[in-house]
Amino acid sequence: MKAVNVFWRWALASAVVLGLGCSSPLYLNLYNHAETDLTIYVEGRTYQFPKNSQVTVKYPKSQTIKIAAGDVAWAYTVASAPRRYESPLWAGSSEFEIYCQIEPDGRIYILIPKTVIPTSSLPPQPADFPLVPVKSGGVVK
Repeated sequence: MKAVNVFWRWALASAVVLGLGCSSPLYLNLYNHAETDLTIYVEGRTYQFPKNSQVTVKYPKSQTIKIAAGDVAWAYTVASAPRRYESPLWAGSSEFEIYCQIEPDGRIYILIPKTVIPTSSLPPQPADFPLVPVKSGGVVK
């Protein structure tokens, strides 16, 4: 009888840890469709981001991203994306990424997985997208 209780306690604890306590790492795969080179600041890291290129950054736990575009700085609050926008980093991967495209006005559009980028046909956006920047005059770090 004790072995059965131990088994069920272990099974319940495992289900809680796997189902609630852990989540797969998530990344943002950003395409710079703006008409200038960008610098991205995410959780203490800086990424140089030439126009018409891609960069992959870890999904910010702080839910903030700052981008410098020449003499203009944009700040964003990153919304949670619906799971249907997540795609595995590679076949069989337990890590996922979300594809986004940054437009010249600073808006960040979420893209459907497997969208060929850049795209001029931006898809309908889920709630809280596109991400709209708060503009400021100087570089924000």
